[in-house]
Amino acid sequence: MFESDLSQLYRVSTKRLNEQVKRSSERLSPHFVFILSAQEKAEVVTHRDELGKLKFSKSLQFAFTEQGAIDVATNCPGTSTKPACSRRLRAANKA
Repeated sequence: MFESDLSQLYRVSTKRLNEQVKRSSERLSPHFVFILSAQEKAEVVTHRDELGKLKFSKSLQFAFTEQGAIDVATNCPGTSTKPACSRRLRAANKA
């Protein structure tokens, strides 16, 4: 999942999510949360039409594994940790 997907899922702005991820970086495993390289970003934008607006973004994007998304929910104070949030995450992963 990408930061834009996760911010929609947790109903916070992408900017707010990124702030919280950066502040909580010592609590988040680098195996589950990472930053796409410029080459990876270009490849992803090419294959996912809905990410076309990222093509012109100067910043590199955070990417999250399923465990990373759960870690963000439990370790970042700006995101919702309610049970509904966990249900939305599970539903998104099934789709």
